[in-house]
Amino acid sequence: MEYNENSIPDEIIVKYSRSGKIIATATYSMFMILELFFLLGLKFKFNGTAIFVLLILLGFTDYFIFKIISEVKKISQIIISINGKGIPIKNNTRYLWNEIQLEKIIVKRLVSRESKHDY
Repeated sequence: MEYNENSIPDEIIVKYSRSGKIIATATYSMFMILELFFLLGLKFKFNGTAIFVLLILLGFTDYFIFKIISEVKKISQIIISINGKGIPIKNNTRYLWNEIQLEKIIVKRLVSRESKHDY
């Protein structure tokens, strides 16, 4: 493949995996729906144990709602972007190109006991 300087964009943006966030949101939603069905199906005699169980279930419901909202917010968040000025990281720390030294590519190799080859 031939290198063409015009084919490289001015800025490369890396975001969270959209499919991963959708799967996480769907999982939390599924747990929340199951919990709501469980809550609606219970016939409560309001004693100490029933109120305690109800409070725990409502706490889990609040937790799942919070997790769903945080996962939806992360879909559009930028983790890292690379541009001509440097590399801004997600917490808005910008590393300028003249501050970056000794760049390395790190490779992690996984070896399976059943396989004769390294992956």
